[in-house]
Amino acid sequence: MDPAEIVLQAAQLVVALAGLIGLVVTIQQRTNSDNRSEWWKRYTWSIENIANDNERVRSAAWQNTKALYQSSLITKTEKALIAGLALETLNDDNRKQDDTGGSDAPRNQSSGTPNDC
Repeated sequence: MDPAEIVLQAAQLVVALAGLIGLVVTIQQRTNSDNRSEWWKRYTWSIENIANDNERVRSAAWQNTKALYQSSLITKTEKALIAGLALETLNDDNRKQDDTGGSDAPRNQSSGTPNDC
C-alpha cells in the first residue's frame, strides 16, 4: 500500500467521521427543538386554563406550570414570565379577598378570632 492510498483512506475516514458527528448534532438539535415546542404547547395550555372556572382544571394548570418552571428546557425569560404570572395571580386573589372581606380580616393574636372593634 503506497502512502497516497493511506492518505486517501485517512481522508475518507475523517470525512465520514465529520459527517457522522454532523448527523448526531443535527438529531440533537432537532430533538431539543421538538422538546421546546412541546414545552411551549404545555405552557400555553396552562396559561389558558389558570383562570378556568373548573377547580380541577385550574389546579392541573398550576401543577403543570410548576413542572414547566422546574424543567431544564425553560429559559430565564420564561422563568420570569411564570414568576410574574404567579405573583400577579396571587395579588389578584388578595385583592378579591380584600374586596369581599375574605380571610384577610384582622385577627386577635391570642385567640385566633376576629377582633371585636
